[in-house]
Amino acid sequence: MSDRVHRKIKDPVLLHFLVEFIYSFHQGLPLGVKLSQILSGLYLAPFDRLALRCFGIADDPDKFNYWQDRYVTDSFLTCRTQAQADELAKGVEYMKSKFAAFVAEGLKHYSRFADNIIIKHRDKTFLHLMTELAIMHLSRDFLLEVNKGWNVRPMWMGNDICGYVFYHDHVRLRKRNKKRLCRQVAKLRKKGYSDEDIRLKCASRIGFAQHADTKNLIRTLNMEKRLGTVIKNRKRKAPFEGMEVEQKLSIESLVCGETDNENDKLIQLIDYKIDDSVIERNDDGSPKQRIAIRYKRIDHVVNPGTDNPEYVWEEEEHYSFSGSKIMIDQAEQDFSREDLPLATVIREFTNKHRKKFYKFT
Repeated sequence: MSDRVHRKIKDPVLLHFLVEFIYSFHQGLPLGVKLSQILSGLYLAPFDRLALRCFGIADDPDKFNYWQDRYVTDSFLTCRTQAQADELAKGVEYMKSKFAAFVAEGLKHYSRFADNIIIKHRDKTFLHLMTELAIMHLSRDFLLEVNKGWNVRPMWMGNDICGYVFYHDHVRLRKRNKKRLCRQVAKLRKKGYSDEDIRLKCASRIGFAQHADTKNLIRTLNMEKRLGTVIKNRKRKAPFEGMEVEQKLSIESLVCGETDNENDKLIQLIDYKIDDSVIERNDDGSPKQRIAIRYKRIDHVVNPGTDNPEYVWEEEEHYSFSGSKIMIDQAEQDFSREDLPLATVIREFTNKHRKKFYKFT
């Protein structure tokens, strides 16, 4: 591996780091590290090029004749169906020409992720020969031990790779991963943990399972509620006494842009609260501040355009959150709760750096 890295990478600092990383593990590359995937791609790139050309057997007449004869012989030995028998009845020369066409075509449906290799082909006998060649080259030229669990299977059985089984129209979780999740949930439930605690302890397995079509499995385990949903529900908790989460509106729906009419965006500010955000964090890990506003929206204006317009507000109250630093500063310095209720508009402005911000006006 280090020889291939030295041939491709010339920067001495990066080269020193990569060599240290390679030799930090006693055999192969460390599992679960992103760099291992990149290095495996670098190491097996020559194998990919070789596989696409059917391992170069067309370049050597002796090799080509050997594998061609093997194809014809194996086709006779593995004949099981009437369709295969009809194909063989066309003669040996036909079978040899068929093999030559396959080799000239190459392995068009070859794919690899790290050390997981998939080769698809319409002819099972030819696929077995290519698999034999692949194992031979990986063992001899790349000094890799091939997992004994490799197999040749029809497409309708799915492709088992990276913990999932891929089908034409859906994706399933690998059986052993499904069992491990079920056993872990059952073990924690037997110890008396609540469903919420089990979700937190099994978050990685549940997250992995949810990338497949596992809605029924997650529902059966009562793990359907996700950690993200828990955090979102905390954020949706009404900040003012007597209000429900359904009364929340997005702050963007209140903002008055450059082309909007202020009379359509007027609100009656009833109360406000400044506290720490449940979700947003600063770079140092401390929670960001947010302002929650309680208000009524405008219904209509009586005597508009005069010196004494009369505002008529909707009966229903709403609340919204904003992380605008300027709005928080205004609430702390420019007005107080003694001034409330009052009519205001939240306008959108753009500073000299072309960044947008909100402000009470």
